Amino acid sequence: MKIIFFIFFLLLSIKSIAQNNNSWISFYDETNNLIGYKDLQGKVMIPPKFFMTSPGSFNTIMAVTEINDKTIENYYLLKDGTLLGKDSLYISDMTLDCECEGLIRFRDRKTDLVGMFNKWGKVAIPAEYSDMTRFQNGVAIGLKNATRKCWEGNNIDSGCEHWSWIGGKEILINNNNEVLVDNFPWNKNIDFYSLLVSDKPLNESTRINFLGVNGKYYSFIDNEKLFETFLKNEILNDLSLDNLIKHSYKDFIYSKKKPAGYLHLKKIFLKKMQKLY
Repeated sequence: MKIIFFIFFLLLSIKSIAQNNNSWISFYDETNNLIGYKDLQGKVMIPPKFFMTSPGSFNTIMAVTEINDKTIENYYLLKDGTLLGKDSLYISDMTLDCECEGLIRFRDRKTDLVGMFNKWGKVAIPAEYSDMTRFQNGVAIGLKNATRKCWEGNNIDSGCEHWSWIGGKEILINNNNEVLVDNFPWNKNIDFYSLLVSDKPLNESTRINFLGVNGKYYSFIDNEKLFETFLKNEILNDLSLDNLIKHSYKDFIYSKKKPAGYLHLKKIFLKKMQKLY
């Protein structure tokens, strides 16, 4: 157990994402418990008025919830102040959707189907899906003709706290809503940024191949298979301290109870821990 914990501790990392130069950054008004946005110079662009938003930075379009005179307004907002898609917010696990690759999901309340707005507020993907993922690397998974099932066995229309989709068909589409693969079961381990298109399936143990509607093969790295291969070939075959240090990050960041917060250690500290293992 110590070895397993030690290995996973070595592989932890924290990624940071640079802000767009035109981004507006959210800030919180503790007096009114509302959210507003400032530009990168600190100028208030939108005073605190949102009860709920999803992005920490506002690039082109975002979903918001605003409370006015005891009424609740849900809509999408552009930077020029344009409001659109009222009462059509896409909400998953009590969280509003956020823009990804210039697209953001919405749910048509009349049809209960999902589509996407582009960054100009135009419908880029028609609302014809039961559900769909965000776009990653120009592709997304769309679910069609599925039905909701309540975990508690209740009728979905009579109030259901926990539910999931059953049935339907999952397909892979591009950002023009063109079908690339007409049978694409969702897999949380797929790295969409590893996409390769070829005339024949790629014979690599860490990849999954899907036959496209155009006769070509769309292959993706399976992160679980990739990690298992790395763990077996690079770590477990040589559990020496030098090899563990070789494959660890230069710095480790870990959390302690307040007020210490996050602490940093250089990977040389592993030498000092050698006696524990």
